[in-house]
Formats: sequence, C-alpha cells, structure tokens
Amino acid sequence: MKTRLIPAIGAQGAADCQRQMSEQIVRQVRELQRYRATDLQIHYQGGNTEMMAAWLGDDLNYYPQRGADIGCRMAAAFQQAFAAGNRHIILVGSDCPALTAAILHGALNKLKRLDLVLGPAMDGGYYLIGLNRPCPALFKELSWGTGKVLAETLKKAGEQNLSVNLVDALYDIDRPEDLRHFHNYTRP
Repeated sequence: MKTRLIPAIGAQGAADCQRQMSEQIVRQVRELQRYRATDLQIHYQGGNTEMMAAWLGDDLNYYPQRGADIGCRMAAAFQQAFAAGNRHIILVGSDCPALTAAILHGALNKLKRLDLVLGPAMDGGYYLIGLNRPCPALFKELSWGTGKVLAETLKKAGEQNLSVNLVDALYDIDRPEDLRHFHNYTRP
C-alpha cells in the first residue's frame, strides 16, 4: 500500500489507489504479451500466492518479495528472473500509471544491445530498470526514497562500465501531490 498517501486519502483510498495502479501495470504487460512473448513475474509483499492469483489471474508467476529494503528486494527479483533463464529483464514498480506496453517493448528492445535501461521518474528516481545480466551492485547503498536515486544509479552504472539508455520520463505516484497524475491514466 502507498502509505505516504494515507494522510491525504485515508488507508482505504491508498489501498484502492495501489490496487488500481497494479491492475493498470498488469494490463499493459498483457497488452505487450499480445505481440511479444513475455514472462510476467509478480513479486508481492503481504498476502500469499493464492490471494494474488485470485486477484490478478492464475496464469502469472508469483513470488514473495525477499530482502530488508527496496534495493535488496529488487536485486532478489532480478536474481529470481535470471535464475529462471530470462535474458532481458525489466523490473517496474506498480506506482507508474502512465507506463505503456510501447514503453516496455522499447525498453526490452534496447536491452538487446545495452546493459541497462532506466525509466526516469519525474521525482529523481526511476519507475523502470532493465538489465541483460545480473548486477547486484546497482542496488546497494542508494538513497532510496529520495530524488537522488536515478543519479546515484547512473553513477554506479558508470563504475560498473555498463552501457545505459534512458526511456521516457514519467510521473510515479508516491506522495499526495502526485495524485493529480494518477487519475489521468487509470482507466481500463
């Protein structure tokens, strides 16, 4: 749940917002799957696989998130995806309702020739990260939850000699002031 939204819209409103954004992301990946073979893994926190399957469908792969912080959880999700034999992996948060199948498709294409693709968020973070090989160092010792995350990640990418490309910058929904962007994109 988007806890930073609770003061503005209450706990139920924040839960509803998160639910709608998650469903929007799944719709976009399903759209991508119509013209490109794509495996969708859902890494969740709270609940269980049965609850997730009842909500989003039993045709998806569900994994509980592992790790103490967001960086550890992201590194673990990449590790899981690479271990499953995937080669071009994109991880997206569920808080960017403007993300489209076309952006996902473009990012996957870029991973055929680049090591790292990032989708910058307007707040200085990122809503999308794609890798074509494991690179756990990208997720360590970052200022998570701040406007420095993208810059710090790009610096780490340079230190790792990774080739990088940025896709479209979009708004994500983290704080009450971001809600104005939410309603523009969450229509089925």
